[in-house]
Amino acid sequence: MTDERKNEFSEDRDRDQARQQDLYSQVVKAGNRTYFLDVKKTRYDDPYMVLTESKKKVDQNGKFYYDKFKVYLYQEDMDEFRSKMDNIASFMEGYLEKNPRSEKSRVKSYRKKNEEVNSES
Repeated sequence: MTDERKNEFSEDRDRDQARQQDLYSQVVKAGNRTYFLDVKKTRYDDPYMVLTESKKKVDQNGKFYYDKFKVYLYQEDMDEFRSKMDNIASFMEGYLEKNPRSEKSRVKSYRKKNEEVNSES
């Protein structure tokens, strides 16, 4: 078997193994960003979450690429993480109720940025 064929075989095997450990996924699209929330399992069948932020960017040559940032959250940290996320969501809802202009300016800024990204595509 040639080295090239060995690499193809290895990549296929790695992809198959990665698919087998995927348990559940959700996607959130937000302008030029996409968030992937994936539940995977370890080789010992313990679940964990991977939160991936993927941003569409343009390099110096004008070619598109994706910049990715990942956070891994393990089962033993899930309860505290969820509690803190609930607190943050409640705070943000209350803040936006008291400061409605900030939500409008955010939406306006988001639309302007989104139009710029779409015009570049």
